[in-house]
Amino acid sequence: MKDRKASLNLYSPCDWKAVERHLTRMAAKGWRLEYVGHACWHYRRAAPAAVHYAVTWLPGLSAYAPEPTVEEADLSELCAAAGWQKVCGWGNMMIYANDQPDPVPLITDERLRLQNLHAAMKKGSLLGMGVVFGGSAALALLLWPVWAISYRTAPDVTVLLAVCALGLPGVWLLSYWGWYRTARLAVEENRPCPVNRAAGWLELAWLAAALCLAGRYLYQEWFSDPRQFWYSLCFTAGLIGLGFLGDGVRRFLRENGSSKAGNIAAALVAALVCAVALVFALQLLFPA
Repeated sequence: MKDRKASLNLYSPCDWKAVERHLTRMAAKGWRLEYVGHACWHYRRAAPAAVHYAVTWLPGLSAYAPEPTVEEADLSELCAAAGWQKVCGWGNMMIYANDQPDPVPLITDERLRLQNLHAAMKKGSLLGMGVVFGGSAALALLLWPVWAISYRTAPDVTVLLAVCALGLPGVWLLSYWGWYRTARLAVEENRPCPVNRAAGWLELAWLAAALCLAGRYLYQEWFSDPRQFWYSLCFTAGLIGLGFLGDGVRRFLRENGSSKAGNIAAALVAALVCAVALVFALQLLFPA
């Protein structure tokens, strides 16, 4: 019987209630969250129990800073006084657990919840989506003739690329700012801060569109140039592997007290070395 397992993380930090419900259900099935890795939840087996989970955000928390930071330690000490024990972090989100039957809520100030969440999102998903949308829009303007030609030759691929690069990131940004305006009005009227479920669904749609785009490209390569198909497949698998390796290096260094600058430098060096090794391996497998 396995003592550990992993599952895809399909949740958005904006939908904290879904995260809390998911982790509570897993604990009831006998799986306790151990840590959040590269796009995955990692669990360890335990006795099934009624465990309450709650999340909060530390906007200044860095995924590369040594663990725990002073701010993180102070927060965990305050939470422990109310029975909430730190489980792990996910970016600048902190996850806590409490096995009491009716625990004191971790966050009672809805205005503070929204303030911390928004500050964390500005350094995370909001920044990332903004970079993707802005960079894609700039490239689309510069390479408009190329896009027009590609649309005539491969309209389905061009449309999928536009959806991935511009459509879904743009809709996500509009959806987020619409939610934030609604949430800010709610907390000003002393109502609970609403969750942003749309963000998670749009992120899943973005992932699905990207997978469809990759699948369509590989399908074309399979029939037009099988050698290029296998090259592209190995290259993609290598990039995914580099992502998991980089996350493992970052987490190992953070847990062992490496400084933020040292962790970032080591992650960059590891990524560079592995990227060179990947290119060298592909050249050996697919010589010109």
